[in-house]
Amino acid sequence: MLQAAQAALDTGAEAVHLCALSGKRAFYERLGWQLDETDVGEDRLDVFSMRRVER
Repeated sequence: MLQAAQAALDTGAEAVHLCALSGKRAFYERLGWQLDETDVGEDRLDVFSMRRVER
């Protein structure tokens, strides 16, 4: 999954987003995803982002 996120960022995208059930929050945060929103939609999903780092 991190390879897919990096590939998307390498195209020039400023950020990529991911939605997941709240029970997966710690997993995605450990992978470096930033939690942006919680309880989104009827499924009450968490929304995460990963942003491009300028080098």
